[in-house]
Amino acid sequence: DAANTLISSAIAQAENESYFKGEEVLYLLRSTVTRKQKNFDQALQDAQTARQLNPTYARGWLAEGNVYYDMVVETDDWERYDLLDLAMQSYYSATLQIEDAPVGAYIREKAVVSLGNTYLVLAQNTGSCDLSQPAQASDACDLFQQAMDDYGEVISLYEQSGDASYREDIQEQAAIAYFGMGAAYERQNLRDAAIEAYHTAAKKTRDDELKA
Repeated sequence: DAANTLISSAIAQAENESYFKGEEVLYLLRSTVTRKQKNFDQALQDAQTARQLNPTYARGWLAEGNVYYDMVVETDDWERYDLLDLAMQSYYSATLQIEDAPVGAYIREKAVVSLGNTYLVLAQNTGSCDLSQPAQASDACDLFQQAMDDYGEVISLYEQSGDASYREDIQEQAAIAYFGMGAAYERQNLRDAAIEAYHTAAKKTRDDELKA
């Protein structure tokens, strides 16, 4: 609440200025805060304002996708496929704007992991996919595969990089990708692969909640 009040005050002052460079950052910050408060209408409005002020602002697109995603996941409204589709569109748009992202923002890595999460949610609510059975194929299988492809991209970036600083910076995204990969394996009845992925996620993450 305190953060929301302070950021809103900064936005009001910026709007009174004849020229204020970087106003989109303030809206991004408030979008992040109000999303955590589960005030999704305000969070979405602020994310959209941020990217309207700067259409190449990759973090604005990423924030918009996060709001759409949380509007489904945080409310257990699993049949809002329209919102999940909008989340994917926003995440994909974020990947197209990475040239305008600041160094160290790692927008592509974050957006691709978020795409994986969204495909995973869609897969889980589309149907079953048991890869332990021969010739198993379904729409859910295709969605699980897409999620795994996205997670795999970030895992590969992490594991194959020789840049220790880069690996350190994206380690948490890699941990989330491993966790998502584990969930995808588990829901396709590939238990051994799921356990291995979960163990790797637990080793990589610094997030006690994820580790638990």
